[in-house]
Amino acid sequence: AISNSVGSSGTDNTVNIHDNIIENCDNVATGSYSAWYIYNLASANTVNIYRNIIRNNSRSAGTGPIYGIKQSSSATNVNIYSNEVYNNSAFGSINGIEAAQGTNINIFKNNIYNLQTYSTSTYLTSGVLVSGSSTGPTNVNIYNNFISDLKAINSSDDDAIRGINITSTTTGASIGVYYNTIYLNASGTTNFGTTGIYQTNSTLFARPTLEMIDNIIVNLSTPSGSGKTVIFRRSTADLTFNYYSTLSNNNCFYAGTPGPNNLIFYDGTNSYQTLEEFKLAVAPRETNSVTENVPFVNASTHNLHVLTTVPTQVESGGIPITTPIGITDDYDGDTRNGSTPDIGADEFNGIGIDITPPSIIYTLLDPTTSTTNRTLSNVDITDGSGVNVTAGTRPRIYYKKSADNNTYVDNTSSTNGWKWTETSNTTSPFEFLIDYSKLFGGTGVQMGDVIQYFVVAQDLWSTPNVGINAGNFNTQPSSVNLAAAAFPVTGNINSYYIITTLNGTITVGAGGDYPSLTGLGGLFDTFNGNIVTGNVTAVIISDLTETGEVNLNDWVEQGVGNYRLTVQPNSATQRTISGSAVGGLININGASRVTFDGRFNGAGNYLLFENTNAASNTTTFRLISLGAGQGCSDITIRNCNIKAGTNTLSNVFGIFAGSSTGSISTGNAGGADFDIISILNNKIWSCREGIFARGTSSDQMTDFMVTGNIIGDDNVAESVTEYGMYLGYVDAPQVTDNEVYNMYFDVSKWGIYFTNNVNNAVISKNKIHSIKQPGTTGYNSVGIVFWSSTNCFDNQIDNNMIYDLSTWGNASMYLVGIRIAGGSGYKVYFNSVSIDDTLGNTATNLVSSCLYFSSATTNADVRDNIFYNTRTGNSPKNYAVFTPNTSTFTSIDYNDYFTSGSVLGYYGGDIATLIDWQTATGQDINSISEDPHFISSTNLHIDPSFSTVCGMGVYLASLPTDIDGDTRANPPALGADECGGTTTFQLTVNIT
Repeated sequence: AISNSVGSSGTDNTVNIHDNIIENCDNVATGSYSAWYIYNLASANTVNIYRNIIRNNSRSAGTGPIYGIKQSSSATNVNIYSNEVYNNSAFGSINGIEAAQGTNINIFKNNIYNLQTYSTSTYLTSGVLVSGSSTGPTNVNIYNNFISDLKAINSSDDDAIRGINITSTTTGASIGVYYNTIYLNASGTTNFGTTGIYQTNSTLFARPTLEMIDNIIVNLSTPSGSGKTVIFRRSTADLTFNYYSTLSNNNCFYAGTPGPNNLIFYDGTNSYQTLEEFKLAVAPRETNSVTENVPFVNASTHNLHVLTTVPTQVESGGIPITTPIGITDDYDGDTRNGSTPDIGADEFNGIGIDITPPSIIYTLLDPTTSTTNRTLSNVDITDGSGVNVTAGTRPRIYYKKSADNNTYVDNTSSTNGWKWTETSNTTSPFEFLIDYSKLFGGTGVQMGDVIQYFVVAQDLWSTPNVGINAGNFNTQPSSVNLAAAAFPVTGNINSYYIITTLNGTITVGAGGDYPSLTGLGGLFDTFNGNIVTGNVTAVIISDLTETGEVNLNDWVEQGVGNYRLTVQPNSATQRTISGSAVGGLININGASRVTFDGRFNGAGNYLLFENTNAASNTTTFRLISLGAGQGCSDITIRNCNIKAGTNTLSNVFGIFAGSSTGSISTGNAGGADFDIISILNNKIWSCREGIFARGTSSDQMTDFMVTGNIIGDDNVAESVTEYGMYLGYVDAPQVTDNEVYNMYFDVSKWGIYFTNNVNNAVISKNKIHSIKQPGTTGYNSVGIVFWSSTNCFDNQIDNNMIYDLSTWGNASMYLVGIRIAGGSGYKVYFNSVSIDDTLGNTATNLVSSCLYFSSATTNADVRDNIFYNTRTGNSPKNYAVFTPNTSTFTSIDYNDYFTSGSVLGYYGGDIATLIDWQTATGQDINSISEDPHFISSTNLHIDPSFSTVCGMGVYLASLPTDIDGDTRANPPALGADECGGTTTFQLTVNIT
């Protein structure tokens, strides 16, 4: 309607746009084109836009935004005042007044109401919009405006309406919001939400500083779904409240009855339902702000003047504004009170009331080693009507030991309950003495005591308001001289503890020093909050019921340092440590030097740890990395029995080591700084995954050892069903002497599974067996697998026995003893792998292989192994060794390949016989194809009376013993079992 670009910078250059009526316009342009009713582009020294009426306008086509008044130029002094913008609508975003550019912009005494977007999502209704980026407006003052009746009736946006919408990201700018009255009472559709004041925020980049003083913001909108009715909303979380001026104060914020969807503040992560919560969060801001549903003359007709006949806190509740701009009158031109102006755009001669107790703010007391009296200092106490500092009714601190009664009898040490002292100060900040001699019993405090405390103050109103920090009175008192009726005090009462020094032997359990490991007041809780001065042995003296509530964090030490916590049983009696924990039962949260040892006098497994929670994403032990330099180091879990809650749901673990930020699942990205982790001689069962441990590509796990564990159970219903172990991003792990067995379930099953970034591993002397598919679905059954070619190299697999594997059968390679999907430098020595199942699937040519390499594998060395595959069924393809890559092997020799059926191996194609294999590879000259004569199908030790594998190998000095620790002969037997001596053949000659 009016677009002004006349006027350029200059000392005397002034542009005035005033006393216009712009009404009944309908913009029908389709698409996203903008529409403006007054649009200033002039870069004059002074621009005045005043006494204009912009009403009854619409945009019936397109989704472009419309603006009542928009300032978008580099003008240096812009005044937008005494305008009325109302009854306008659009299908896109709609804005009453926008400041997008310029310096020293004042937006004041405007009445903005009944603006509406018909959009269902994306587009907003804003009363006043402050926008722009690097060239956006600076020094914007918004004051004495009425804003009401903003609508978005079709919207399902969780933030569809904003009274004042500050999206500017101009570095160094300041935005002052003073004496405004905003009233919202909107509704939409699903997930609908609204905001009184919105501020774009960032923790990374500079933003304009927002200052809010003397505003009334009442938001009675109806939220729905995930939407929220909010007074002050910021775009991102930042609890330092950067770019929110510390002078912000004396506002009236009301969002209806406090609740999860009716909030004083929200930033997408953090929320505060009550004004008191918000005051504590933003202190020293908002100390004198109030909350009430302000009695307007008639909000439904957009009359936001305040009734003079109803008592209200906004009467005389403000403070004068003298900087950055002097504001001496109100919306109507009425003179402001020079010392106690009213809150909001209307200065009125009303009835004051103070129903807000004093605001009490202080820094909480930290734990202390001192047992002498303590002082709480710098307590800021303020109130609109003043703080009572008369002797006897001055602010007080109440305190007691946490174990004492939550009541009040008197202020002497002879009674059990709260005690108090009164401040000696008469002005804020105040100081309080916590006099331990008054505590019940008169013996003061000692290590381990927890001291609870709260501060109370009353104001000077005729009927005093009594405030508390922190807690809730049982009955609201009328004085700081609390009577018994005010107790018990509930809620989050502040506390600190007298630090305990931990060392030596302590007991955990019934009648012990601590009742639990993971509960409040338990061993972990004590370690987290106190000081360790020596090695600690925590002896479990009874069964424990655990919650998993408290993690063991990296503790504070004094003295030589590097102390160890050892948890062990007190006798050769099994102690059960169990509970239904969400997540982990025993959580080691970046701590170091921790041992869980189930032995008594060096033998046995006498600690049973069980998370009984039968839900996904749970584990019994959880080792947590908090990031670079904050992983778990020097952790040992040995000789324990470890049981989870179910083996039928995904992502249920016995032991889990990963990042704190990811879920407890095999999808966890892994944790940094996992070093010296030892998992030794445990039994792990009744879970989907026995052990999961994963470092990161930039910080692989080091010194990781998994030795001597039994993973599985004789009872298939309580065994491990998917991964015996799942390991990745680890340098030089030692996985030795473990037994993984009885994995029966309708998923792919992997005895020992390695993912990316596994180098220099030794997988030795493990027994992996009885991995079977119970149904008719084609799933993997694999003994040892390296699943990735990404940074996997120089890994050694030796002296393992893998047997009793089966699947339903599939045309893909689903049944494999050792499967290597890529990488280089693998060493496969002295393994015995047997596949002898009977196929239930009647299809022909179903494949299996004792040893499998993908085409991504190079430089493999395969010697001294037995690969036995006599699978029966409808002409299955029983491979001893399979590789599609004819350059896989650096060395392959001294192996026994024994198969039944039409094939022996695959080397870019099927190979039928050993001679054909030797010809194709040009190697394996010393290999044989003989029945190794295992003791049985479930015992792969060799019967030397019949076997031809004894003495048929090549001696490897780095592997002097077999799976049982028996010394290898020279030349040795093939496979994992050394049978001793050389083979004698009987020569039979038939003479005819």
